Amino acid sequence: MHKFKIIIIAIFSHFSIFGQFSDDFSSGNIDTWQGQQDDFIINGNDALQLNASEAGQSILYHAVSFPDSLNWSFDVQLRFSPSSNNNLIVLLAVDNVDLLLANGYILKMGESGSDDAIHLVRLDNGIETIIGSGPLGFISSSFNLKINLTKSGSDNWSLFTESVSDGNLTTQLDINFGDDIIMSQQFFGCICNYTSSNADNFIFDNIIINEILADTEAPQLVKLEVLDNNRIQLDFNEPLDETSATELSNYILTPSIEIGSILFDPTSMSSLALILSESLSGCDNSQITIQNIQDISGNISAPITETFSIIESPQVGDLLINELLSDPISNGVDYIEIINVSGKTMSLKNLIIRNDDRDDEDIIEENIILEADDIIAFTPTEFNILLNYSPPIDANIVEHPIPGFNNTDGNASLILLQNTERIIIDSYDYNDDQHDASLSSTDGVSFERISTIESTNTFSNWSSALETTNFGTPGYKNSIAIQTLEKINVSIINEQEIEVRFLTAINLDLALDVSNYDIDGISISDIIADNDNPKKVILFLNNGIESGEVYTLSIDKMETDCGEPIDAHEFELRLIEDAEVGDLLINEILFNPYKDQSDFLEIINVSQKFIRLDNLIILNSQSGNLNPIVLGGFMEPNQILAMTENPDIVVEQYDPPAEANIVSQNLPAFNDSDGNISLQVETMGNISTIDFFDYDENYHFDLLRENEGVSLERISTVSETNDPSNWFSSAESNNFATPGYRNSAQLIQSNPADGEIFLEYQTFSPNGDSDKDILFLNYALNKPGYVANVNVYDDSGRFKRQIANNELLSSDGFIRWDGIKADGQLAPIGMYIIQYEFFHPDGDVINGKKVCVLAQFLD
Repeated sequence: MHKFKIIIIAIFSHFSIFGQFSDDFSSGNIDTWQGQQDDFIINGNDALQLNASEAGQSILYHAVSFPDSLNWSFDVQLRFSPSSNNNLIVLLAVDNVDLLLANGYILKMGESGSDDAIHLVRLDNGIETIIGSGPLGFISSSFNLKINLTKSGSDNWSLFTESVSDGNLTTQLDINFGDDIIMSQQFFGCICNYTSSNADNFIFDNIIINEILADTEAPQLVKLEVLDNNRIQLDFNEPLDETSATELSNYILTPSIEIGSILFDPTSMSSLALILSESLSGCDNSQITIQNIQDISGNISAPITETFSIIESPQVGDLLINELLSDPISNGVDYIEIINVSGKTMSLKNLIIRNDDRDDEDIIEENIILEADDIIAFTPTEFNILLNYSPPIDANIVEHPIPGFNNTDGNASLILLQNTERIIIDSYDYNDDQHDASLSSTDGVSFERISTIESTNTFSNWSSALETTNFGTPGYKNSIAIQTLEKINVSIINEQEIEVRFLTAINLDLALDVSNYDIDGISISDIIADNDNPKKVILFLNNGIESGEVYTLSIDKMETDCGEPIDAHEFELRLIEDAEVGDLLINEILFNPYKDQSDFLEIINVSQKFIRLDNLIILNSQSGNLNPIVLGGFMEPNQILAMTENPDIVVEQYDPPAEANIVSQNLPAFNDSDGNISLQVETMGNISTIDFFDYDENYHFDLLRENEGVSLERISTVSETNDPSNWFSSAESNNFATPGYRNSAQLIQSNPADGEIFLEYQTFSPNGDSDKDILFLNYALNKPGYVANVNVYDDSGRFKRQIANNELLSSDGFIRWDGIKADGQLAPIGMYIIQYEFFHPDGDVINGKKVCVLAQFLD
């Protein structure tokens, strides 16, 4: 794991014990010892063992010092039942190894009868005084013990033993006795008394004699742990005086919270728990000041101040899914990334990560802490992620089981974050269509979240990680993330309801106050909180939002649930509507691109509505291939949008102006000669066609030498899409295509009165400069059903071409001439006569002539 946080405050301390003498016999000799060295050996376990040849007494000793406070520890094993003939005397500190003359202290182990105990004995000129004894019969049989004896000051003795076989601890004695004996020299050692059968049954090891320096240091806090919102545990580095440790006034919490009681641990005497009368708040970093705490030596602590965070469990919206790898490279592994947007410190313990489609989940069992705004990635194999994505050293990656994620192959798959109550904290319906359409492969490419303020399931809020980060950013900031300071977001549910979402939990009283909201010309009738989400409210409007209008919503005087002010926000509101027939039109298509170039399709919003995009479908009805439009957002009135799988290639080829609106979108394959393109909308599960065009290469300008790389442009948004005369080749002056901006062949028609027939302009120049390349004969008839015959003559009356032959007309529209004669050649410069005859089945006839001029390269 790269980074892992735990909820403790560690304050380090030092030990005040000074080593005096030790021997573990690993050197293999006892050269520094005095006495009957020949009676002892170092055995195969590197322990000191008696090895006498016959019955007797053997003594071995070493010079030591005897300060005011001392600790002895050593291992001793007697492989027999002690008695008056077979026993051990441990010389703790004596001034003479002849005990009949000695002053000092010894331990005696072994006596007659079955009440053998460990005795602590004082010697005054050889006279023995038993200071204290352990339990009777404790060493009546063979034993193997670790001995620990402490002398504190002049009069306090404590003796503990631990059984080597079972680890049982026994307090042998804890007493106060007399004053120290003054000795000119001191020796430590052993006197073994034995019969011949026990001449090798005494074993010693791990001898350590330490001086204990006087305790002059105040107790120190080594750990603070918030057990829950009402309990704080404090651990100190040494035993405390219980009276001072349980005095309530010695602890001050900020913000001020009363401490109801204190639980003191009588065993360790160094730990205690503060029981609070009210709960801690997760809003602020809390602070505790600890003062006047004494240790058992009477040392008083100076004031200790520590800051700590309250750890909370995540609720709805506190944690967000921030990145997901569902389709790793070969031999790679999945990962999921989570971001804490709550503004508080969160515990991830018992967080559930669930793949709902697979009914598969994993639970975070560790108490992992995620600070506000921090990011964490979970993966089953951290090394694999480090190898494939080379994240920075501070990337927060945790190796932990996660449910398998589906390689969706275009289908959505639902991932959930749930807390211990199974409440959904966040969910993500990921889909391969959210990947960048220009990528040749999405293996090993993660889905990255763009904005934390936008809803997770806003389709356009996700895209592919960038190549510059090896297509993934596990455990650190997303490559496509938008840095935003916004704490509020809004969306229109319908004409009468607006959803307001806050990034963090909100002061609900302020959020429900109508006076904190203002909408142009619209009053708010009510505000209702979302019981399932403390970060969301619904505004209900008295008069609804109107189609095609833009409103400004102002939100002010908001605070988080912790009292932190939220800056005033302003939002533009638009009613985003589903497309209907006649709202969006196919406006341009490039179906035969240059080699290694890309098709594109252009649509235009001719309505006065704001049209949503994410429920549109592009269909090639000939092949049956279709692609949902994965773009988020909407199209504004009169807006043009070009879609292609490779925007960069299209821009390089056609050099559109900066304002051209070109986006990445998968398209169905287009046949190079003819085919179909249909625009569909899905609403309430029903799919309907709102526009279609059966394109054909024959619709191109006849004089084009080559139509490869040339788009077909719609001439009029008023005339029918599938009318061949409503399409023309894009002008050479525009590099033969106008993706994302106004068509070169676009006709902005005048509005003739009923019965009026006229030329849009009298002079035209079919030279491909996008300026009056086509001649338009406009008409407005008082009834439908007319049939037209239109012929072109030169100024000498010679026939040049028929441009309408029994053509059924609508009530209004145009008939065009591109300057081409009947022989397929461009007509020469000159004056021409357009003769028209419109006749109706009821007998009405309209006829006439219009004069035009065909020019070339006019300024």
